[in-house]
Amino acid sequence: MDMAVDKTPTELAREFMLGEVMAAAMRQLRALDKPWLRLPEDKQREVIDEVRDAVAVAIRQAVEIIATDDRTRFTAQVESVTFKDGVKAVLTMANTMASHELADVQGGRVYVVIEDPNRYIHSSAAVPKADPDQPALEG
Repeated sequence: MDMAVDKTPTELAREFMLGEVMAAAMRQLRALDKPWLRLPEDKQREVIDEVRDAVAVAIRQAVEIIATDDRTRFTAQVESVTFKDGVKAVLTMANTMASHELADVQGGRVYVVIEDPNRYIHSSAAVPKADPDQPALEG
């Protein structure tokens, strides 16, 4: 029996995000040629930036899984929205497997989910800072 079938989208996203965050951190740890405390401040900043970028991608993907209940999904550009006898929206998207599934349901119903994963990423207070090359003098 496939255990993934029994998991909720939130559980799938949690496992996915944990794996992606761990992988991002491990990539950086493996790439270091010196212990963290021996790295210059600019190299520490570079490592922090790379880990933050990888974690941001994982968060966006996890939010997408949760917001769409792990259904078929695609990213589209909203070309226009017209209010007349209801609402008509024109979306432009890349040609992917999801676009073919969309074509298969033409005339049918779909759900449109509007979500901004960036609202979960902008917590700069939680991002570690690099250690200064010149520590402050104790006085």
